[in-house]
Amino acid sequence: MSTTFDAARISAHLRSTISHCEQFLTLLKLEESALHNRDTDAIESLLEEKLPLIDALEHAAQVQKTWVQEIGNEEDLQARLEREIGPDFVTLWRRAKELYQATRAQNEINGRLLSKQNRSISHVLDVMRGRTATPSLYTSAGAARAYANTSKVGEA
Repeated sequence: MSTTFDAARISAHLRSTISHCEQFLTLLKLEESALHNRDTDAIESLLEEKLPLIDALEHAAQVQKTWVQEIGNEEDLQARLEREIGPDFVTLWRRAKELYQATRAQNEINGRLLSKQNRSISHVLDVMRGRTATPSLYTSAGAARAYANTSKVGEA
């Protein structure tokens, strides 16, 4: 274990990561609201704001991954940094991990909303184009029969 850790550098790194995560989480919550309201202008604007934060968080994750690889595993890294830096490190590390998990969860929620909206819009467009699945309707004898073009919009 020849790797030395600079307490001030690690503390600054974790504080920066926490700040970026908090900003990103705020933007994700605003994005969720914009998705519910189908506000495409807000969604575009939020995307532009999110991109630099995503880059910063990816870089932070790479740095932390390097730390773990140098020591062997995350538990050993935490124990060593706690000894060398003190309990402040544990608080910062836990807060960063909590925020990573919260941003991941919020991003999944937004992804599901976006996917649902895409399916809904695709379905509406398919109906308008007459590209819906041919419905099976029952005849007077009770047999299923497919009727083509029964759900086109705009044709009389």
